[in-house]
Amino acid sequence: MGSMSGQNKYDAILVAGEGKSSYKVHHQNKAFLTINGKCLIHYIVESLQKVDSIKDIYIVGQKEKMNQVFLSGHIDLESPKRVHIVEQRSNLYENVWHSFLQSLKDESGEEPNTETHRDRAVLVVPCDAPLITPQEV
Repeated sequence: MGSMSGQNKYDAILVAGEGKSSYKVHHQNKAFLTINGKCLIHYIVESLQKVDSIKDIYIVGQKEKMNQVFLSGHIDLESPKRVHIVEQRSNLYENVWHSFLQSLKDESGEEPNTETHRDRAVLVVPCDAPLITPQEV
């Protein structure tokens, strides 16, 4: 995912689901811990939004809670990259798979045949990587 012109664009899936293995620090989801008044998840989204080779960002977690966190943090979900919030499923595998399927939908909301996208790459990022930089991505 270098900085060459004409490079491919990749979607990023940010996993921030709440479950038995995803927590807990101070009895809360790590994605919502704060550093200098900002949730960890905000730092990650801001870094991903600065990466030229990232197309869209898909965040999987409790949708209602995610919407509240982004609204209160004044994070623009439309610019510079479109951020999609996907309702979490029962485990990490299902969260990534269903977010991947969401990324395949076209403008009409139709899912294409996944067989035609078997080699499609996405970037999967954990919610507890607040120090990730655009250069590292």
